[in-house]
Amino acid sequence: MNLVKRSSLSYHPYLLTKLNLQRRRGFTILFCLTATFTSPNYQWSKRHTTDTDSPLFAITDNMAGGDGHRRAPLRWTYDMRLTLHILTLKRDMPWSVRTEIFDTIHAEHIEACGVTRPIRQRSLQAQCAATEKRKCKDWKKILASHQTPQQLVKVRELTAQVETIAASAITTPGECAVGPSAGERKSEAREASTDAPVSRRQTSQSKRAITPTPARGLADLNVRPTCHYRHGRLTTPTPSDEVPLSERTPIAFWDPKLTPQTAEKRTCPPKRQQTAITAGSFELSDDEIVVGDIRPKRRRVVISQPPLLRKSEVNLGGADIVRLGASTIMQPLTPPLTPRRNARKYLPKSPYHRPEDVTLGSAALQLTEREHAITREPMIPVTKEKAHPPMPALCYRYWPAEPNQLRNRETGFLARKFARCVPMYQPPPQAENVDWVDIWDHINRNEIPTPFVSVSTAFWWIIRLALKDVKQGIRNGMISIIDTTRMDRLSIFHAPPYHAQTKKKYVYPDGAQRYPGTHEYLVWREISGDAIIKTLKVSDILRFATINPIIGEALSFDLLPQRGAFETRILSELRARNVQLNSAIISGMARLAALLGLGLSDTDKLSNIVSDIIQGWAIQLQPLTSPEWAKYATTFAIQLCQSTGGELSLHHQEAKLGFLDGVRWGSSKHWNTRHSAERMRLMQKQARMIGVDDPVKILTDELDAAKVQLRMLGRQQARLLRGSSGHENGRRDVHEDNGDDGDQEIMYEDMED
Repeated sequence: MNLVKRSSLSYHPYLLTKLNLQRRRGFTILFCLTATFTSPNYQWSKRHTTDTDSPLFAITDNMAGGDGHRRAPLRWTYDMRLTLHILTLKRDMPWSVRTEIFDTIHAEHIEACGVTRPIRQRSLQAQCAATEKRKCKDWKKILASHQTPQQLVKVRELTAQVETIAASAITTPGECAVGPSAGERKSEAREASTDAPVSRRQTSQSKRAITPTPARGLADLNVRPTCHYRHGRLTTPTPSDEVPLSERTPIAFWDPKLTPQTAEKRTCPPKRQQTAITAGSFELSDDEIVVGDIRPKRRRVVISQPPLLRKSEVNLGGADIVRLGASTIMQPLTPPLTPRRNARKYLPKSPYHRPEDVTLGSAALQLTEREHAITREPMIPVTKEKAHPPMPALCYRYWPAEPNQLRNRETGFLARKFARCVPMYQPPPQAENVDWVDIWDHINRNEIPTPFVSVSTAFWWIIRLALKDVKQGIRNGMISIIDTTRMDRLSIFHAPPYHAQTKKKYVYPDGAQRYPGTHEYLVWREISGDAIIKTLKVSDILRFATINPIIGEALSFDLLPQRGAFETRILSELRARNVQLNSAIISGMARLAALLGLGLSDTDKLSNIVSDIIQGWAIQLQPLTSPEWAKYATTFAIQLCQSTGGELSLHHQEAKLGFLDGVRWGSSKHWNTRHSAERMRLMQKQARMIGVDDPVKILTDELDAAKVQLRMLGRQQARLLRGSSGHENGRRDVHEDNGDDGDQEIMYEDMED
């Protein structure tokens, strides 16, 4: 398509060079140039041919890929993403400053990629997107919890660079950019390489902003703000050249409500101004810009900031007035306002008089309208299914040992109501006939004796109670391990259903109103000594954690006694520590089970303690194959037998099965998994994902493999015996082995393999 004759472009070698470089872009460039050359208002002159700053060359340079829409691809590196991560951690830094600092640090790499424009703010924000961080390997390394020494050194270096540049930028008020951008350096190189006259080049250099060099500090130069446009840049004179600093009204920086009374602002030219391309319109001036388009772009006007206060100008003696210079008086400084989170909506409360308040003389409750409605709801009796849900094989009780105590002993526990009375048997009540007042007195920790003894099915909860007392100086704490299979199931009541009904009356003070009681059970009357497996001191467990540092670190005794809700704070920090299940932790779990007296226990009890440790301390489980899980189970069984002083026997297989079953229950994401069929289904699904959904099959596969190995070993021994019976017999055996019967035997062995 020959839209422009070659003769018409013979006098324009620069244009021919640009057009030859852009053949692949089609005929759009040729069409635009043809429309320009054939215009009746267009007058060609030699001055326009040699002037590379003219709008015509701005058009060709834009189409040729100078500073136009088509940008060179930027290759992101690990250092660039790490710098961006460090900048995003500075919450109080605006994105404009982050962009300038990022462009200053990685200017060489940006220029090497061929990018001629400054990095845009939205490009950096796109790199910080969640989708980008999930799929990029560099982001995964940066956000990993464990960093290599090389990565830590790189983090310190880039952090120092960011802080240095940010501090230099703060000491220089009024500057628009922190350092020279890649687009400015490319534009300067292009202007220096043109053959324009000296006077023209000097004019363009005078319009360019002064950028500091690395050798000099940013605060040592009077940097003039530079306005960047799509096709070029324009230097806007700073208002400081027009209005002296002594005549301006200062600003109090520490109070965001105070603003300057007057502020000199430059008026912007019209946003859109239609200008025709004529011979005289190519002259650049300070008031208008013509960059090759019939519609000039909007100008960015930058207002310089007032200077910051120097240390000598601030009155540190406590006066309310700060003087700037010799004549100007600053406004009173106020402390910065700390942002507060949104307060909860206040709901008005009114007094609620209960009938018993009149009798007892108690003060009326202050409740909201919604709480008033809840108090009028009836208390629904608890069903048998909710009062007696399926329980694990073990439960625990923490109690301080005191001399001459009748209720708490190593031989058994007795409720307060039955501690000092005639020993008469009283059967436990039905689930729907439990006295609500006894529930309230027991959970509220009143001094009134109740007929219940509290236990917990969460080992981590009992350890936390013990560590809190140790932190307060109580050293006589005891922990009892109780076998629930030796207790009457109808005498054990789950606390949450009863607490949910009694709290309707808003009778619990402090935090007892919100107490979930997920793992608390109330035992009627007593716990006999036959059900107690072992009672040990809290100091013994602390000593065990000191002797075994690996399992001690996994149990996180330093974190458990801290204040805060377990599920919202403690458990999240345990998960953040990312403790993985390995052979060392498995050996520690086996030694801890032996310390608790569970060395020769059955499968259910071993499964219970393993699941309590895995789920309560948030130990991470990785997907493994059946042989790998069987190897872990063997490690647990061997260490358990060695810790109890017993020999490897039939209990070895029970210990392995107990470990695998405990891992299966510990993989659940919910508490009290046995209480719901849906939770058990989800637990089985989670166990299938890590490869431990069928512990029995894992052990049977291991036994089958062992049987095959034993059969092969037996046949090898039989062949050796036949070969050693004599020389003649040996020949006969060899002859028989080469016959059909031997071949059938070998085939049979191969089939078994």
